[in-house]
Amino acid sequence: MIRLAVSRTPTWLTLAPGVRVQVRPVTTALVLAARHAAGIADGQLPEGEPPARVGERIATFAKTLARLAILSWDGIGDAEGRPLPVTPDAVEAVMDLYPLAEAFVAGYLAPLEALATEKKT
Repeated sequence: MIRLAVSRTPTWLTLAPGVRVQVRPVTTALVLAARHAAGIADGQLPEGEPPARVGERIATFAKTLARLAILSWDGIGDAEGRPLPVTPDAVEAVMDLYPLAEAFVAGYLAPLEALATEKKT
């Protein structure tokens, strides 16, 4: 049995101490749109690609997913420390910071991973 416990309201994800993002609910449409932008078919990267190209696809996936999902944030500012508004360029700049991108993707997709794990049992 699969229990549908995925939130349908925006939630907050902590990406690092003092840095959090409010995200819209994770949906099939958002994930598929990000996969499409990155050229990832069926959740799989093309075989035999050079490592740099694979990295570019994964980064494109993270950036696209973040642009589609992030509604607001706390703890993200410009070089002078002034809070930055959520814009596509600002989201991409945040996702260029690998630890934050990794935390975002893992945290945002966690409900789907839990659902997939439950499905296998």
